[in-house]
Amino acid sequence: MKRLKIFTIMAAAVISASLYSAPGFAANTNSKMGLELTNVSAQASTNSITGTYKVTNTGSETINLSDVKIRYYYTNDNKKGEEFHCYSANITNQYKDITTYVKGTVVKMESPIENADTYIEISFDSAAGTITPGDTVSIQSALTNSEWSNYNQSNDYSYNKAGNVTVLVNNIVTWGTLPDKGSVTDSKLSETNVVVNKTSLSDININMELNGNTFEGITDLIKDTDYKVNAAGSVVIKQNYLSKLPAGDKILTFNFSKGAAQKLNISVIDSDEIDSLITTTSGVYYKNNKADIDVGMTLNGNTLVDIKNKDVILKAGTDYILNGNIVTLKQAYLDTLVDGQATDLTFNFSKGKSKTFVVTSGQISQNLIAGIGKIEAKPGDTINLPVTLTGTPEAGIANFGYRIKYDPNVVEVVKVEAGTAITNPSVNFVYGVYPDTKIISVIFMDNAMNDTETIKTDGVLTNIQLKIKDTAAKGSTAIEFNNDDHSFYDINGKELKVDFASGSINIK
Repeated sequence: MKRLKIFTIMAAAVISASLYSAPGFAANTNSKMGLELTNVSAQASTNSITGTYKVTNTGSETINLSDVKIRYYYTNDNKKGEEFHCYSANITNQYKDITTYVKGTVVKMESPIENADTYIEISFDSAAGTITPGDTVSIQSALTNSEWSNYNQSNDYSYNKAGNVTVLVNNIVTWGTLPDKGSVTDSKLSETNVVVNKTSLSDININMELNGNTFEGITDLIKDTDYKVNAAGSVVIKQNYLSKLPAGDKILTFNFSKGAAQKLNISVIDSDEIDSLITTTSGVYYKNNKADIDVGMTLNGNTLVDIKNKDVILKAGTDYILNGNIVTLKQAYLDTLVDGQATDLTFNFSKGKSKTFVVTSGQISQNLIAGIGKIEAKPGDTINLPVTLTGTPEAGIANFGYRIKYDPNVVEVVKVEAGTAITNPSVNFVYGVYPDTKIISVIFMDNAMNDTETIKTDGVLTNIQLKIKDTAAKGSTAIEFNNDDHSFYDINGKELKVDFASGSINIK
């Protein structure tokens, strides 16, 4: 029981601490809510989507209503000028009227499915207060459109089904079943980033993997003028359209009958030379955890000439190995670098600007080493950023928790998944995403409590999928561990010492 007690204390610190700047009650993944849906129109065809939502706190914790969201999923039926109306709202046991503190937002789903392409999100202002265990919030509301034309509720996912309405606390679903994409699979593009040079323009051919969907065009582009669709299912972006684009990045949105829209980033340059890129700009080498370092390159038609450490040229085949677009810096060379010192390695190419990779030789340490990747990306890109662990003790790691800071104005968290080092993740792995406080919280615990599911090997703890926002400015944005807000324990409840190396995304 010692391990369970230690982890409970750790989890409370990881999930709850510092999540709110004002006094209140922090909801976590153990928050429980129930929902009843009444006063729904009996007629499937009606000019308003009505309902009374009764949300009950069935857990043991008091919850801030500002952390609660209710989502009702429906098919928009091409309605315009939709408006949400809250007729009344109250907290029953407190006899408190909160009607003026309720708001409703109509949100178009990024990945529409059958019976749902939109949802109504009902949320609360902070002045609404809290909902204590056993208390109920009742909201009577309706959604209408400016034409007062009828909705066809028979094709609405949540219609008359309380189980298909979701209640979220801190963006974690605590009630209801999310719409399942089922057999709907997103379409894919063969390329997500292309570079075009205005000095040597030609058409761009993009192959599409439709996955049973239908291509419905490119936003703001004119079919057969700006692009054409080939019989084989590929799209050709015409040279004439490309010639009108200014230097810089242009994002094209490909739309499909089902699933998420796909984006193509076109980088337009006006030069005889196209710079090569390196996909990571820095790395750490620990001499007590020897491992080669791989550096990926996007050559853009160029070739790697050499790599220099100041004026000294590294020996190809000895200090590094070149395999296609990957440079592998060898352990034997990395061992020669000075401990604790950052070394700039300059990659020189046949054309374009040189690129610098910074490698830091870490101090010899017996601690665990947790690191976040560093990567280059462009606005509109979706990338995977791994959190890795090295130096795992032979006895294993029984539980851990850490929090990562990010800037939600620059990146959007698409998905958080357990890495390959995690055992039985469906039971042992928990995470939370909190954009308001710029935090991603991750917890692992060997719930078997018999050491059969402890972490025994080095590897990836977490994969964080991030989307760079289209509005993101060029420059570096940090993805970093949150101060000292982390804990790792072995099977005996002993806290392990960990060195943390934060990461970043260099937006080009």
